[in-house]
Amino acid sequence: MQLRDLNDTERRVLLWLVGTLVQVDGRIDPAELEELRFIESSLEIDLMEALQSAVQSFADQVEALQTARFVRTEARDTIREVVRDLATGDGELAPEEASLLAALEQAWP
Repeated sequence: MQLRDLNDTERRVLLWLVGTLVQVDGRIDPAELEELRFIESSLEIDLMEALQSAVQSFADQVEALQTARFVRTEARDTIREVVRDLATGDGELAPEEASLLAALEQAWP
């Protein structure tokens, strides 16, 4: 499955995860920037606007992860890959990033 095949809910979850990862990391390194550009071109969106909208669309992490439970199985694999690539793009996995990825894995057993 490609990013362009995600439905609206799946895109919103992906963009919330990406936006949250960017916020908790606090910096964007070149490999992460490449991944962000890939997301932007694949979804044909203005990424910064879409990230802001997605992050604001959920009240909190609990609501976002509850919504994530409705993501199709095949979309989960695609989203999981993109999110992991972004989280580890700088060669490190910050504790906040690890926590978010662990919460996602609990939502998607």
